[in-house]
Amino acid sequence: MEKPPQRAARMVGILGLWYGPLWPMSRRDGDQARVSVNMRASRVPRTTAKSLLPYLIAAALAFPSLVWVLLDNSAFGGDQSAYGIATLDLFHTLTHAPRGWPVKILDVYPYKPNGLIWLGQAFLPLAFIIPSVNTALLLTNVAVQAVTIVLVYRALFSLSSSVSLATTACLVIASAPMFILFAHHYLVESLQTMAVAWFVLIMCRAPAWNRSLLLPQLVAATAVALASKQIQPLFCVWPGLVACIYLLRSPRPPDPTQRGLTIASWTLAIPMAALTAAWYLRNLDTVLEHLRAGAFGEGYGAAVKTMWGREDGYLSALTFWMQVGQDKFLPGLAGISLALLLIAMALYLVRGKRTPSHFSLCAGVAALQILTVVMVFSLSPLRQDRYLLPVLPYVALIVGWSLAQINRSWATAAACAIFAMQFVLLHGKELKLMPARAGDLSLAQRVDTDSILSSIVARTCPTSSEGPIRNTIAIEPSIPEIAGDWLAPVPANYVVARDRFRSTRSPLCHYDYLGGFYGTELSEAWDALLAQRTQNVVVIDPTKYSTPAQVFNQTLSRENLPRVMHKLETSGFYEKQPPLTEDPGILIFRRTEYARTPSEHMTKARELSSQGLYEQALQEIQQATVKAPSNVEAWANLAAIYAQAGAFRDAISAGVRAREIDPRHYYVNLGLARASFHLEDWRKAIGYAMDAASDAPSKVERAGAWELAAKAAFRAGDTKGGCDLLEQVLTATNIASPEAVSHGCTK
Repeated sequence: MEKPPQRAARMVGILGLWYGPLWPMSRRDGDQARVSVNMRASRVPRTTAKSLLPYLIAAALAFPSLVWVLLDNSAFGGDQSAYGIATLDLFHTLTHAPRGWPVKILDVYPYKPNGLIWLGQAFLPLAFIIPSVNTALLLTNVAVQAVTIVLVYRALFSLSSSVSLATTACLVIASAPMFILFAHHYLVESLQTMAVAWFVLIMCRAPAWNRSLLLPQLVAATAVALASKQIQPLFCVWPGLVACIYLLRSPRPPDPTQRGLTIASWTLAIPMAALTAAWYLRNLDTVLEHLRAGAFGEGYGAAVKTMWGREDGYLSALTFWMQVGQDKFLPGLAGISLALLLIAMALYLVRGKRTPSHFSLCAGVAALQILTVVMVFSLSPLRQDRYLLPVLPYVALIVGWSLAQINRSWATAAACAIFAMQFVLLHGKELKLMPARAGDLSLAQRVDTDSILSSIVARTCPTSSEGPIRNTIAIEPSIPEIAGDWLAPVPANYVVARDRFRSTRSPLCHYDYLGGFYGTELSEAWDALLAQRTQNVVVIDPTKYSTPAQVFNQTLSRENLPRVMHKLETSGFYEKQPPLTEDPGILIFRRTEYARTPSEHMTKARELSSQGLYEQALQEIQQATVKAPSNVEAWANLAAIYAQAGAFRDAISAGVRAREIDPRHYYVNLGLARASFHLEDWRKAIGYAMDAASDAPSKVERAGAWELAAKAAFRAGDTKGGCDLLEQVLTATNIASPEAVSHGCTK
C-alpha cells in the first residue's frame, strides 16, 4: 500500500485516527498501514487506539438516537408506562425507605423479569439534571444499544481481525429500523438484543478463553438474559451450547493477561446470578401463567390472541416472521444481503474455506439460531414484530461471514457504504431532516402526545386534593386516530407518578378502565363507576373519532359507546367540562355535586316509580346509594324499584347489599323473598321469608311472610311444610288462606 503524504499523516495523527485505513486490501497491508500511521501518531499507544475504537464507533452510531430521545415529546404506551411506574416505585423505595429495597426489588413487577427496571434505576438521577423522567429512562436503552454495538464489534473483530468488516457488522445493527425505533421505547427488546450480542461474543471468543474466564462470562450473560425476558433462552440456546462445549474441552491454562477481565466477570456474575435466581424463585408461578396466556392465548390471553395475533396456519406464520425480518432489519437491502450470502456459500462449497473454521461455525450457529426462533414463534398465534428484534446480532454475524468469505475489500467497502446510507436515511427521516411519508419504513414520527396526556392528568388530578381521587379513562386504544395505547389508564398513572417524582407524597390519583381492560356488561360497568365514586370520566367525541369494528374493550364497542355517552350526559351524575385545548375530540365529564339529601332522592325515586318511570327512578335512587352507601333504606328502595321494573336479579343484588348493612330488616328480607320467588329459587325464598317473619313489626306482617314462605314450600313440593306455615297464619289472623284450601290443609 502506498504511504500517505506527510501532511495527511500528520492530520491523521492529530485527529486520533491511529487505527489505519478503513479498507485494507488484506490483513497484511492493513497492519502495515496501521503501523505507518501509528509511527506518526506516536503520542497515543496502539493498544489504546484499538481498545477505544469500538467505543468511538458505538458513540457515533448511538448519537442520532440520543438526539431523538432529547427531542422526543411522545407519551409512553401501556407497557412502557408499566415499566416506568415500577422503576419509579423501586427508586422511591431506595431513596426514601432503603431498608425495604431488597424485598421491593423482588416484587416490584412480578409478571415480567425486572432487568430493565433494575437498570433503569441507575439512570433516574439524571432526571434531576435534564429534567425529564422520560428522557432519563430512555437513556437506559440508548446506553444498552451502545453496549450492543461494542459487543458486536469485538465479536466480529475477534473472528476476522478486520476493522472494516467489524464496522460493517455494527452498521447492519445500527441501521435496522426496529433497532432505531426501540432506542425510543422503554421496553425490554433492546436489553434482550444486548444479551444476545453478549452470547455471540462469548461464542466467538470461546476458543481463546480459558475456563476461569469463560465460566463467569457464561454465568453473567445467562443471568442478564433471564433478567431481560423469560423467553430469552430461546434466543441464546445454540451459542450457549457452543460455549459450553468449549468450556468442557478447553485445555488452555490461566492467562495472566486475562486476570483483570476474569475478576470483573466474576464480580458481575455472582450478584447478578443470585438476584435473577431469587426473583424467579419468588415469582415463578406468576411468570409462567403470564407466559402461557401471552404465548398461546390461555385464560385472559384468549383476548390477546384475538387482538394481537391470528390463527392462520403454520406456513402463514413462518411467512409473517420472515417478512418482519425483511422489513424491520433490512428494508430495501434484503435482496443484496441474500445475494452476498448465496455468493459466499457458493465460494465456500466450490473453492474451499476462505474464512477460519471457527468463523464458519459461528455463522452456521447464527443461522440455526434464527431458524429456531422463527420456527418456535410460528407455533404461537401471537404476532408482535418487536419480539424478533433480539435475533439482529445473528444477522450481522452472517453478513460479516459472507463478506469475509468473499474476501474483497471493494465488496466490504460497498456493503459498509450501503448500510451507512440506510443509517443516515432512516435517522434523517426520523429526525425530520429529510422528507418522509406517513409510516415510512415503519418508523414512528414525533407527535406531541405527552402534552395531551399531561393536560388530562392536570385537569383530573389537582395537586390541592386532600384525599385520593379515582378517575376513569373510557377510550378504546384501537381507535386509528389515537395511534397507540398511550391514552389509557396505565400511562396516566405513570404521568401521576412521574410528576410526583421529586415529592415524598404518594400519588393521590388513580386511573382505571371502564369495565376493565377487556370490558364487561355496560350496566355492570356503570354501576361500578358510581359505586367507586369515580370523579372524572375521560371519553372521546364520537363525532370526531371513529370506533373500529373490533375493539379491545367491549364496553366501548360501536354499539355501547353511544349508550355510555347518553348515560354521562343525562344521568345527572356527571357534567361535561370545557373541551381539552390540546385535542377538542377528547371530552372530560366531572362528577356533579347535588343539593338534595339521600332521603329526598328516595322520595323522588318512589314518586317516579309509581308513575312507571323506572329508569329515572333508578337514577335517583342510585344517587342516594352513592351519597349514603351505608343507608339501608336507600339500598332497600333500590331493590324494590328493580323488582317493580322486573329486574329481579338486580333486585337481589341490591337486597343482599342492604342485608349486609342490616340483616334483620323486615322489608329487606321480604323483598329478597319475593324476588327469589319470581326467579323460582324456592329454597332462598323460604329462608328469606322466614327471616322476615322473625322480625316482622306486627302480626299481619308476620302472617304475610309466613304465607309467602308457604307458597314457596308448595312450589318446591313440600306440602306438609306449607300446610304447617299456613296453620300459623290461621292462628295469628283467624283467616284461612285460599292456599290452605287448594292444597287440602283444612278439613
